[in-house]
Amino acid sequence: MMPARLYLTCVHEAAHAVFFALAGIPVDSVHVSEAGGSCVITDVWSSADAAQPRRARAYVQQGGGFVSRDKSPLWAKTWHRRVRGAVVATLAGEAAVCQSASSYPAKPRYSIRADGQDDLSSAVASVRLFSEDTAAEIEHAIYVVQIALDDPYIRARVEQLAVALMERRVLDAKALKAFLPKAVSYWPPAPGASYDAIRKLCYRASGRAASDRAWNAAGEEVASC
Repeated sequence: MMPARLYLTCVHEAAHAVFFALAGIPVDSVHVSEAGGSCVITDVWSSADAAQPRRARAYVQQGGGFVSRDKSPLWAKTWHRRVRGAVVATLAGEAAVCQSASSYPAKPRYSIRADGQDDLSSAVASVRLFSEDTAAEIEHAIYVVQIALDDPYIRARVEQLAVALMERRVLDAKALKAFLPKAVSYWPPAPGASYDAIRKLCYRASGRAASDRAWNAAGEEVASC
């Protein structure tokens, strides 16, 4: 793999990791090699969610998507947001590559594999767990990713992690702590959130919210979606 191509692979995997972290989904490790890369997460329902419903725990990541062991869980907004966070993180890789390449600001193009082991197919499988409007959710997730990647702090996190991956090829959970942002409340916003509200959530990732009042207003708007 040429150095430029390898760097784009690092950007792709770094973006996955950064956006999983924003959603509060633990990242175990990130690997890149000449053959490709992977971002490994433990569980969409993290150990931090001690109060999660038992049925929600039955939703586990398998094969890049999420499948149900119980067809009638009592979904709440919290769980919708957690899966939506995984969808946004899944789609972030290609968007970050697009931004790094000469095609930016063109919309990212997601390839589809026959075996379903691709980012778009995984995202669609996850969306179907909580929404019948798959197209709108995917479109919104890409929109959120593109706004977030325009934020200097989030973009810098992706780039710094990509450089570290170029040098080390493998980063475990301990090493990743130096590069990943803290989880942000209300992330990611649901469809209906304004551009300004999404930007304020991005500011919050680095503690740059203009004021507690501005942050609370953005949180209330996003929470109501």
